[in-house]
Amino acid sequence: MGQTLVLIKPDAVKMNLAIAIMKEFWKEDFRLVAACCKIPTVELVEAHYREKFLECPELRAPVIEYFMSGMIFAVILAREDAVAKARMLVGPITNAPAGTIRGDFRKDQSDALYTLVHASDSPEAAEREIGIWFSASYAEPKWR
Repeated sequence: MGQTLVLIKPDAVKMNLAIAIMKEFWKEDFRLVAACCKIPTVELVEAHYREKFLECPELRAPVIEYFMSGMIFAVILAREDAVAKARMLVGPITNAPAGTIRGDFRKDQSDALYTLVHASDSPEAAEREIGIWFSASYAEPKWR
């Protein structure tokens, strides 16, 4: 059984879509392995998007601002072909068709930043991203 990381991003959380999005995964026989809610730190976002920021440094500031704009619901999901099935269920970043999470829940299909959900794009990425989002080294600071 494979695992993947899914992030329900701040725009989806603000629109109260987290449960509706999770129901879409459960309909497809995904099993919830772990979950956490957090407002990510700059370090966490930079670790997650390290390669993308090296390719496109102009994305760094808007992506960090977006990710830190509210709560993110991070989940580890499992099933056969978890990565491929999650990516298919989430849909493409722009012009997502009906029947996908982005196609059914997004208002602006042309916006490449506010995409509601992230799903790992390969088993290797899933393993790396799970390590980042569920690592104690990227945990929120303790309240004093």
